Amino acid sequence: MKKKIWFWLCIAEAVIILSGGCVLLFATPPVTYEVEMDVQAYLDDFSEDNNYYPELGYIPDARTAAAVGGAVIDQLTGKHLFGAVTVSYDPEARLWLVTKNYFPHAGGFVVIEQDSGKIIKALLHK
Repeated sequence: MKKKIWFWLCIAEAVIILSGGCVLLFATPPVTYEVEMDVQAYLDDFSEDNNYYPELGYIPDARTAAAVGGAVIDQLTGKHLFGAVTVSYDPEARLWLVTKNYFPHAGGFVVIEQDSGKIIKALLHK
């Protein structure tokens, strides 16, 4: 009797695992495509007071600066693994300097404006 219960439990477990695998295999994430549009006309529909602007700016801390700057440098270099990120901050100018280096010498730096999140400069190391 015990062997029969274990048999049916194993069958049920295999069905659940296979069903989950099929769902994961055939479920694709939604893909968004770049569509050309007049963004300025879209923005003109909103009033100026209907705008979220955080007190500390869009890049409030070093963790956010490292994430944004690291992603930009990854795109510039084409590398996405094992980069050492260092972040410096200039409180007077409210600028973040993010440097990401890859072994042995590739990498770059990005200067990001704290308030707007605008990339001021992005260059690769020689």
